[in-house]
Amino acid sequence: MKKILPWSLFSLVFCAVVVLQILWNDYGVQPEALEARQYNLYLKSRTGSTTNFAEHVKQGAIFVVWASWCPHCHNHVKDILKLQRKNSELNFIFINMGDQNLEKAEKMMGLSGQRFSFPTQGEDFYEQFGVEALPSTLIFSAEKTFRVTGHFDLCAESWRTMVFPQLKCSP
Repeated sequence: MKKILPWSLFSLVFCAVVVLQILWNDYGVQPEALEARQYNLYLKSRTGSTTNFAEHVKQGAIFVVWASWCPHCHNHVKDILKLQRKNSELNFIFINMGDQNLEKAEKMMGLSGQRFSFPTQGEDFYEQFGVEALPSTLIFSAEKTFRVTGHFDLCAESWRTMVFPQLKCSP
């Protein structure tokens, strides 16, 4: 009896935590508002040319920081690519973090031929936005900037109204 009680208690607590995570919007993934400011950053392409970060953010942009070795990145990138097809007026920018062979990684993730796909950036990029885990998504709308860590459904009603109301999500 003494051996069963601790396991029963553990099982009960574990199940309660799982249920709470499911009830919490998208497994506890919450957007974090970033302070509005001017960003003086340049993204370096695989050819070595640079592009001004601010140019991508003007009309609204969704930056996805990913890596092929990150299991959650695979589903997240797939979902973001679906959104991209419905929201061509927005900039969807994919920034790799740490893959040595970018072309191979992009092919594996379904990102081949993406106009805005960038290799690993300098540490200042990740530090400025507080990117500490993958996948990380930076959402820039005209009024707000958010950072979200983890895989989430950007089309969920609560996300769209809070983060990016103009996002088109219908099938």
